Amino acid sequence: MATHQSARPPDTSEGMGLFERFLSVWVALVRIANTTRTRFPAATPAGDATRS
Repeated sequence: MATHQSARPPDTSEGMGLFERFLSVWVALVRIANTTRTRFPAATPAGDATRS
C-alpha cells in the first residue's frame, strides 16, 4: 500500500508583504527616473555650480 504525497510546497498563505507587493513598481520607477536623468541632463553646466 503506497501513500500519495502532494508535490506542492506547504501552504504559507500569509499573503505578500509590502516589499514584495511594490517591488516591481519601485524598480519601474527607478528605471524611468534613471533613463530620464541620462537622456535629459541638467540645463546648467557642471562648472556653473562651483563658480563664485
